[in-house]
Amino acid sequence: MSIPHNSSRRRFIKQCVIGGVTIYSAPMLLSSVHASENNQIEKFRANWKQDNKTHFRFDAIEKVTGKKIYSRDFRAVDMPGWPDEQHHALIIRASVANRIYQGFDLSFLPAGMQPYKVITADDLKSHHIDLIEEFGGNMLLEKGRTPDYLGHEIAVLLFDSFDAFNKAKSRIQFNKDVVQYGEQTPLVAASRDPYASWRIVREQGPSGQRDRYSALQDGLFFPDYAEHRPVWPDAENSPDDNGKRGMFYAQQLQNDMADHDEWFVLNRTYHTQSIEPMAFEPESFNGWYDKASKTMHIVISSQSAQHFYYEAGKAIAKSSLASDIKNVVVHTPYIGGGFGSKDHTHFPYYGILATLFAKAPVRLANDRFEQFQYGLKRHPFKMVNQLAFDKKTKKIAGLVSDMEVDGGGRINFSPSVTMVGASALQGIYYIPRNDIAAVCYPSQTPHAGSMRGYGTLQSMSAMEMMFNEAAAELNIDPIALRKINALRPGERNTQGARPNGDMRYVEMLELAEKHPIWVNRQSAKKRLKRSILGSSMAWGLASSLKIMVRVQQHRLQVSS
Repeated sequence: MSIPHNSSRRRFIKQCVIGGVTIYSAPMLLSSVHASENNQIEKFRANWKQDNKTHFRFDAIEKVTGKKIYSRDFRAVDMPGWPDEQHHALIIRASVANRIYQGFDLSFLPAGMQPYKVITADDLKSHHIDLIEEFGGNMLLEKGRTPDYLGHEIAVLLFDSFDAFNKAKSRIQFNKDVVQYGEQTPLVAASRDPYASWRIVREQGPSGQRDRYSALQDGLFFPDYAEHRPVWPDAENSPDDNGKRGMFYAQQLQNDMADHDEWFVLNRTYHTQSIEPMAFEPESFNGWYDKASKTMHIVISSQSAQHFYYEAGKAIAKSSLASDIKNVVVHTPYIGGGFGSKDHTHFPYYGILATLFAKAPVRLANDRFEQFQYGLKRHPFKMVNQLAFDKKTKKIAGLVSDMEVDGGGRINFSPSVTMVGASALQGIYYIPRNDIAAVCYPSQTPHAGSMRGYGTLQSMSAMEMMFNEAAAELNIDPIALRKINALRPGERNTQGARPNGDMRYVEMLELAEKHPIWVNRQSAKKRLKRSILGSSMAWGLASSLKIMVRVQQHRLQVSS
């Protein structure tokens, strides 16, 4: 495949040079036969829009006719200019994270099922190959070391036929005797510092005046680490040390939470799970190194293709094995759903590794179990929250939260997910005083990433449940309590920023208050109880708006 080199603006923004390697983002090409079939679809699509109104999804015809092609559907034979021969790659992964890895044994496989190449950590060393630094390196586990996490990659096996690959995989995948382990050891994650630590402290000032303290006004401060736990600054009302002064106001709020007769304080602990996003298609990769043209061709299933272009170039440029590669052509077709599960993933770098050693185009693709074992997950949160209300006014008096976030085996987006979860905790409410600490720790669990919601689902859901409980304890309607505490224009958020515009939270709550489902909830509950013996029904309300979080995230980043 020839690489265009004209200097048009469109070509320029689709192409970059990294370490002497030209990265080119190419459209997904189809064979001439496929192209002629697609012409029939265009006839149907002529009715897609009439009278300035769309009548169905733009890709609906392809979906219902099976013509919508995803990245994992492509094989070498489908790619113009590629050889028709298709090889396959299989990753062997660690199933434990607390024992020393001693090696693996494939001798039980018959000769016809043996891989023609086994890539190990020794190959990476000799050819200067590793993951990019932001993923933490340690691409393949070395003998004598403890796995960093469950599913740590041990070796990549290459097969020259699907039959050999498929039969070998069925014998390897759930065979506990393939990988050998030695003595038990502590978890590697226990010896690492947190991925990130954030603290958001705010103390409002007199009405209409600047805050006594806030992150936006006074800046963020960060802890030291001792024995891999955060050590925050001492609490001191120092005019010269913002960290100490922030801790001074945090300590004052915590003291008031423990001893303030005019406050009702709700103490609750919440846990969220490690959640599999279940994208329609598991991750996949297909690659071919054309030595004649010194070009590597890649088909990826990534939500963050631009990030991959840049980092793939750096990874390839470092390797002596890839010293002859001058061009990398990256195709990014439909990815079959993402929701964050394919964003900033390190999966395609293992595809590059397989491509460097393969004798023909090679495909690496997770099945559903492998995606569950290996793919990115939603971060688990543990939140110890204290939410205080003034007993007379029913207004929030203060919020204290201690969050621990499970970042999994590789860092990925954990620092920013932790920050966003902390800043989103306030939801739609005005909080005059807050101390929100959030720390993300490495663990042996599968990697956690940028699932849709990005930390906000975990923290805002906890806040909404606390509001419903507080309303019951304070004997007030839950919508009424929310209206009292909803953020108004000009009021500051937990970081001390004033979101632009009128969020119209009270207006939305008033609309919800008038909805028949809410108005008639008690009578409907009684009616259901009479009609179905032993049944029950509950009505709840949650006012969690992601747009609010976006404003908070931006403001917090500005203050840093």
